[in-house]
Amino acid sequence: MNGLDADTGADILLFRAEIAQEQDEPRQVLDLLQSSTIPALNSLDAAYQIRYHRLRAQAFYSIEAMLSSVLERITLDRLLTESTRQNNHELIWEALGTLPLAQLESLVSTAINYEVRGWYELALISRQHTNDLDRQLVELRSWRTGWSRHPAALLLPAEMDQVEIMARERPKQIAL
Repeated sequence: MNGLDADTGADILLFRAEIAQEQDEPRQVLDLLQSSTIPALNSLDAAYQIRYHRLRAQAFYSIEAMLSSVLERITLDRLLTESTRQNNHELIWEALGTLPLAQLESLVSTAINYEVRGWYELALISRQHTNDLDRQLVELRSWRTGWSRHPAALLLPAEMDQVEIMARERPKQIAL
């Protein structure tokens, strides 16, 4: 957008992308928000970066590019305040839940980014031990110890938070 300052150019692009999203045109959103269209993204105000990553994450989710949606949301998470992260964590979790188990296992072994790998490992724990509450609890506690600085350790997705609640509240004895 020649002749415009960076904020105004970004605002126009983001507004056009929001219109495309409202019209249920996720591919148009992604076309508008290619990284080359907003070259100085990191220098923009955080509010613009949040809109950018949120729009891209939603568009990727709409076209069922779940891994791309997850990665956008993980990037977005770094920009959010603690009070606005819980919903983002739930959306990361929802997208991770659609990935095949074999893909998650592969992602865990190849991811090098701390935050990304932590999310993959947490999702893998959930998927591998779905029917074994005790094992899931042990693995979750181990994950929380090893990943204590991870954003998900501070704000667990509700499904994983339920694992600890269910284990704590289950009956110790059953009367006959």
